[in-house]
Amino acid sequence: MSDFCLISVPLDKTSLTSVEKLKRSIKKTHMASCWRFTIPDLKVGILDSLLSVSDRLSKLDMLTESVLKKTCQCLKEVMEPPRDKAQESILVNG
Repeated sequence: MSDFCLISVPLDKTSLTSVEKLKRSIKKTHMASCWRFTIPDLKVGILDSLLSVSDRLSKLDMLTESVLKKTCQCLKEVMEPPRDKAQESILVNG
């Protein structure tokens, strides 16, 4: 099994110098390899806005489910017997 360490540093000259120094030290021991990779920016921006979007999504999900249940109930009430036809009409992708 492999062990991985992820080190995050700010993008400034002092930090980059420290990272290069760390890479040279690790390279001397031949015990590990180092690679630099950048983490892409989130399209949403900051974490607060991401959490806000997540909250709104869960509220919309509950609202949609409620509306669909009410619609199904109305369909069952309006359909003429037999009511099993209502179940066929409600079925999605089937």
